[in-house]
Amino acid sequence: MSIYTRKIHAQLLRALVLQASIPILLSFLPCIIVWYTPLLEIQAQIYTNSFAYPMLSAFPCCDPVAIILFIPDYRQAVLEWRQKLGTFSFKKNLINSAVALPVPTTTQFSST
Repeated sequence: MSIYTRKIHAQLLRALVLQASIPILLSFLPCIIVWYTPLLEIQAQIYTNSFAYPMLSAFPCCDPVAIILFIPDYRQAVLEWRQKLGTFSFKKNLINSAVALPVPTTTQFSST
């Protein structure tokens, strides 16, 4: 294998390990804790409401973000895309596109 191919394989292996560990940490671990705390007679309502359910709902978001951050080509593409969007300043364009109202002068209010 070429050096480039080995490099790509190593990146994909790291991404695969990360992608396999995210469901374990964000889905299975909270579920196991929620399932077994009643059996062990542990009061875990605070944990369940404030920690376990948000972790379960964070899984679909964390999985692709982790892959984008771990594979350098994807990360570079996202950074370039962000840099292109960064040149657009909403506040600056909002101010520049605002309609300028004329400032009244004293001659406009003089009575004739």
